[in-house]
Amino acid sequence: APVTYPLLLRRCTEWETDPERAARQAAAADYIIHGDARTAGNRGAGMIVSDTSGAQLVWMQLLLRDFTCYMSAAGVLDDMNINVLEFAQAAISVLAFIAWARGEGLALDGCHIHVFTDNSSAHSYIRRNRATHPFHLVLLQVMSLIMVQHGILLTIGHIEGRRNIIADAISREFDVPNGPSLRTSLLHVPRLLLADRALRFLNDVARMPFRMPLATAQLSLTVLATVTGAVSV
Repeated sequence: APVTYPLLLRRCTEWETDPERAARQAAAADYIIHGDARTAGNRGAGMIVSDTSGAQLVWMQLLLRDFTCYMSAAGVLDDMNINVLEFAQAAISVLAFIAWARGEGLALDGCHIHVFTDNSSAHSYIRRNRATHPFHLVLLQVMSLIMVQHGILLTIGHIEGRRNIIADAISREFDVPNGPSLRTSLLHVPRLLLADRALRFLNDVARMPFRMPLATAQLSLTVLATVTGAVSV
């Protein structure tokens, strides 16, 4: 299998729905990440992390203007779409939070991080741990490597876009009706920054054709190291 370590999803009963599963996993998580991305206007993404008490820990805004295309499973460059951006945003958000948490001295070994996305395709890729696009395979391996290297359990849940208020506002650079008040509410929350070199590298990776499993694994390790090493407050 191209992914070396499966995403661990806690066993559910046959009658449990996806929203019920997500709610249960979120309730059991140590940290929760809400993320969002957009393609309208200037491409961008945003995320915010909270702990079990609901306290907001960090947030991040990404400008993805240069993410214009990606390599499809057929080996041709396609126009960048929202599903790819949402998937990339989820992986970047987890990496950025881990880099910040370790810098703060937080013990992450054995912790549970639950990621909420309002994109059903990104949710499906991560939950099923299956994809065919070259870039998706790299991102799945990155998330698997996170769990292997840091002893972290990652789970994924879907949230309705209308409930993903803060992450949506961040991705839109707070250009929403309640944007100014939301921006003010985050003044006391540390903001994470990702160096341009990491975004340029990810942009290059998205355009790469399919690679053999070993080469994909090596590339995934490089992505992990590049992104986590480019995070600052």
